[in-house]
Amino acid sequence: MLNWCEKRNFIIGDDRNIIYGFNNPNPTSETSEYGYEFLLKVERDEKPEDDVRVIEYHGGSYAVTECTGAQGILQSWQALYNGA
Repeated sequence: MLNWCEKRNFIIGDDRNIIYGFNNPNPTSETSEYGYEFLLKVERDEKPEDDVRVIEYHGGSYAVTECTGAQGILQSWQALYNGA
């Protein structure tokens, strides 16, 4: 996704180009399959390329947090889980 964004001069992290992410599929004790999906708001006429898809997403319930660098991800997720 980052390569796709760079080709279009999207600046990740500015107020218009916020990345959302979620488990897909969610990890379970029944399967080792696990993934993570990223969403980025784009204009309706944006075209997909390579393995990037353009979809219409209607939202849902979600929580938002911020971390800088991969080393902070676990701590940020734990804070969300604990309701911080």
